Amino acid sequence: MRKSYKEKKIIYLLILSFFLSLSILYSMMHYKNTQEINQFLKNITIQHEKIYNAIYDEFKTLSKITYQAQNTKEIYAQTLYKVKHNIEDKSILRKYLYTQSLSDYKNLKKYQLKQLHFHTNEGKSFLRMSNPSVYDDNLIPIRPLISMIVKNQQFITGYEEGEFTGGYRYIFPIFYNDEYVGSIEYVFSSLIISKRFMDNYGGWANFLISEKVLKKYKISPEKKDYIPAHIKGFYIEKKFFNSIKRNPLSQNTIQNITDTLKQKNKFSLYDEQIKKIITIFKITDPLFKNIEGLFLIGSDSSYIFKKNRNFIFIFSIFTFFILTIHYFLYLHLMRKIFLESKIEQAIIETREKNNRIQRNEKMAAMGEMIDSIAHQWKQPISVIKMCLEMIELDILQDSLDKKYISKNIETANLQINHLIKTIDEFRNFFKPDENIQQIYLKTIIDSTLLLVKDELAKNAIVSNVNLENNLYININKNECIHVLINLINNAKDSFNENRIENRQINIFTYKNQEQTILEVCDNAGGIPQEIINKIFDSRFTTKEHMQGSGIGLYMSKQIIEKHHGRIEVYNKKEGACFKIIF
Repeated sequence: MRKSYKEKKIIYLLILSFFLSLSILYSMMHYKNTQEINQFLKNITIQHEKIYNAIYDEFKTLSKITYQAQNTKEIYAQTLYKVKHNIEDKSILRKYLYTQSLSDYKNLKKYQLKQLHFHTNEGKSFLRMSNPSVYDDNLIPIRPLISMIVKNQQFITGYEEGEFTGGYRYIFPIFYNDEYVGSIEYVFSSLIISKRFMDNYGGWANFLISEKVLKKYKISPEKKDYIPAHIKGFYIEKKFFNSIKRNPLSQNTIQNITDTLKQKNKFSLYDEQIKKIITIFKITDPLFKNIEGLFLIGSDSSYIFKKNRNFIFIFSIFTFFILTIHYFLYLHLMRKIFLESKIEQAIIETREKNNRIQRNEKMAAMGEMIDSIAHQWKQPISVIKMCLEMIELDILQDSLDKKYISKNIETANLQINHLIKTIDEFRNFFKPDENIQQIYLKTIIDSTLLLVKDELAKNAIVSNVNLENNLYININKNECIHVLINLINNAKDSFNENRIENRQINIFTYKNQEQTILEVCDNAGGIPQEIINKIFDSRFTTKEHMQGSGIGLYMSKQIIEKHHGRIEVYNKKEGACFKIIF
């Protein structure tokens, strides 16, 4: 069965409404879910930063305890004092310092100490425990941390790459009798920070060194056993791959990291591909804040996974709920359209029925009118015939009188005009006409009385007309005449049924404020109270079987209401009154 335009329109609108509702719901839920995940990622960043700082401070404490151990600090101070003032041979002092520091150096190696380095007060290398044969090189031009401790003579820490090694550096100033004589530097591998993080807190951690730093110190990646990391512009030590399983990031995450690094120093992202939270810390040098490297942490993302799963679940429930609402709305609207179509069909059928009834009424009226025409024409035709016979008689008697002939012709013409006028009125009444026009009310009443003139005479009914001047109404003339004929015919039937002798029909028109009123009253005894409220109902009749169809007053009511009027009935002392209000 083909759907109507209205049904298709509703289906399209419901589909549009469904997807629009889903879009709004998804946007709101997605926004809320994203906000909660972003807040969670911020909290993860803060949490990891605290852990990172705690591990970082752990090695600061380890370095400080080692440096401040009994006799160790004093030995370092005395030795560097002698170096500063050239009191003894530097080679002898270097060997002595190496011997005194060897035990601490070996103990710290298990904590991934990469270098224990002594500097002079001028910022030159005095002793590298990992490479004692290299010394006296000026560190200040290439090592910002050394430049700062020589200048400020205060403890300093940070990650810094060097010519021979790079790592997390903890540098303590050394004083002898309040005189600054040099500094000691503990350098721990970034591997131990990552390993400590993983051992204590799970997940994985990697340190990536900047390609710019390697170029700055003219360090060959191959020489230092560096390989390109998954983030462009950074390298990673092979040792990390030997001890830490590589976790390949998705291309989307790598791009997000690259973009976010331009704006933030620390942040966390969720990688859907590997189902991990990736936390990034920029590692910068303390002096110029240039990027030395990145510290990456991969941690559990079960919260986000559950959050997204719940989002999908709840969104699915709401989707089903919205779909159900739209389905029932569809059923309701389709039922409404079905009922409207049934009502519309019933209206069309009722209209056709009314038109059929109206045509039947007119046909019935036509039979009566033809009888009236025949009756009304009898007298004029008889007069015309008599005039013609008088003229013929004069011709036969050869006694023609022009005046007498003219008088008979004039009489015949008057009767002929009366016939023409009568037939015109009947023709206009039966001619199909749907036009509504403003018409003089008296014209309608005159035409009606002319049509029923003979019927009134035959039934000894006197019509009394009392009309107010200049009353106009907007109506179809023929339909209004039809209503008045129905009312007159009903009065005629009541006269005959009740055998009323002095029969009168009174027609009044008058103005009441903005309303034009037409009343048709009779003295036929009135309408019984038990049926007066039913006489306008369809199929209601008080006539004997086969004598009436019950459509006259019902159709009259339909015609008047079609023209925005109403018809009422009431009884008075002598009979019934029908009141038409326009």
